[in-house]
Amino acid sequence: MENNTPINPKPTPLAEEPTPLKEAVHTNDNVEAEKPEAATSPTKDNYLETSPVVEDKEIRGSQASWPRFSFMNNNIDVALEELSGMSSDNPKTEAFNFYTPHATYLERANSDDAEWCQHIKHNDRVIGPVKPRLRSTGGHVTGRAAIELIRRNSGNGGSLTYQLPHTGITITMEPAKESRFIDLEFSLQHQATQVGMSTTGLLLNARSGVFSEALIRFALEHITSTNYATGADELVETLLDIIDPLDYGALIWGVMATKFANGHPWEFHCVSKTCDHRRTAMINFARMLWIDKAALTEKQLNLLANNQTSITNDLLKQYQEEFKTPDSNTVTLNDGAVIAFGRSSLRHYITCAKRWVDDIERTYTKSMTNYTTQARRSEFLDGQVQARRMLKFEHIVKEIRIPGEIDGEFIIIDDAETIREALIEYSTLSENFSIFEEGADRYINDSTIAIVGYSSQKCQACNHVPSSSNGGRHRSIVPIAIDRLLFMLVQQRNLIMSEMANV
Repeated sequence: MENNTPINPKPTPLAEEPTPLKEAVHTNDNVEAEKPEAATSPTKDNYLETSPVVEDKEIRGSQASWPRFSFMNNNIDVALEELSGMSSDNPKTEAFNFYTPHATYLERANSDDAEWCQHIKHNDRVIGPVKPRLRSTGGHVTGRAAIELIRRNSGNGGSLTYQLPHTGITITMEPAKESRFIDLEFSLQHQATQVGMSTTGLLLNARSGVFSEALIRFALEHITSTNYATGADELVETLLDIIDPLDYGALIWGVMATKFANGHPWEFHCVSKTCDHRRTAMINFARMLWIDKAALTEKQLNLLANNQTSITNDLLKQYQEEFKTPDSNTVTLNDGAVIAFGRSSLRHYITCAKRWVDDIERTYTKSMTNYTTQARRSEFLDGQVQARRMLKFEHIVKEIRIPGEIDGEFIIIDDAETIREALIEYSTLSENFSIFEEGADRYINDSTIAIVGYSSQKCQACNHVPSSSNGGRHRSIVPIAIDRLLFMLVQQRNLIMSEMANV
């Protein structure tokens, strides 16, 4: 293990922690989050932006050639309302590309009961992203610490230690090398299937799950340590078994935050119909992870903050049991059957998704010989997808309760294979699958306590500030599809590397 001392300590945009990079367990003793800055707006109703996510900073060096991805400066519901009737060729339409699909997590972001924080100070410790402190011996640095120093000085990324709040563990992630991004793009391009994969796994359903596996494994492979006891050679496979799929966004965010440590240029479009102002600014990924402090109990806060010792399976179970079960954890179908939702693991999510796709594609392959036209094969494929539609959320179904002969009596189905067959049966009834999908989406939204996004912005040209439905000024966190963003940035970075190779 390296015996390091601080190297030229100086203020950093994130807190630092003193633990050596190679330790299996990290602490955050004597760590302070960033000092709160002056409020950027008096309308912070449900979030505290202690460090600005969006900054008007000069774009320097190689960043000048980076792509400017477009965003609306406010939430999608506000944008849709104010830009209704916008033509498809309007430049503002591209700003919708990185909103979460189906406005996922928007309701949670706007919740009056939420208390979104970038860092949570608890018992003199910090919950939230911090930079591992660099140490050396006698002014010299070697190994991983040396590479980390080079990355920070060159602006080519830097490691972060942060919590996965839905799971209850702390991880340290290092930035990916350019060569690994090239590998990732190749892997993603080969994930395309006849079923049609989504480029966002935030929906947490089977259609996006297969595509997301490459991103999940990529993120896990860049975790250098965790406070959950595991062998170095078993880290990825072990974490697949314990990490909650709801932490998917936080994992992918870690890839972005560690790689683009100095931020990335973004273009914000005003949502007002009468204003075409575009603002180019720097967005700081490391400040875009928000945790709802109000959703965590004192016991959970203690477990997240006191990460100086290995966390055991028993402590993880205690952490999970502290979560308040949302009212949306059950949904009642038209025939009175009750489906109960519950937490899962990344491995179960990926396994269910792959089996869903494999089943459909096997039948599609057979159809190639039975149907001569592409139109007929497409019709057959759509039918097969529909026949298994409710399996898209199989990984969060814990039990099905069938009404018995006596009023109020239920027969319980909790066997995984039987649940699978039951969901296939229910998928053929339109009134059931629509109720089920809406219920699953609602459960996922209500169970989410961490989101990735930026704070809504006031237009600097027209001073436009959107209004909420109750007449007040509307300011909140704008959730983004972080995995879709990563996918696009990987493509752009690889294009730049290719151009450099041909100079």
